[in-house]
Amino acid sequence: MAITGEVNGEWLVRYNGKNWVRTESMPGSTPLTEISIDAYASWKLFSKSLRPKDLQDKIQITGNQKLGEAAVEMILFMT
Repeated sequence: MAITGEVNGEWLVRYNGKNWVRTESMPGSTPLTEISIDAYASWKLFSKSLRPKDLQDKIQITGNQKLGEAAVEMILFMT
């Protein structure tokens, strides 16, 4: 997941067969899904001020759409 704009960052997660875990890098792996959200929209999303359906034009998902849609629903994802 990448946050773009004035405030930016990138978070990588992988499934270890049991849980989703945050990781610093994924050498030799191609992401199944990439998500890009602008900073303002991410703040609204993660603070529960707006839901993903309200921010569809601010969220870009490439790759596995179903996985990307599930990821933006996970508010606790960004801990």
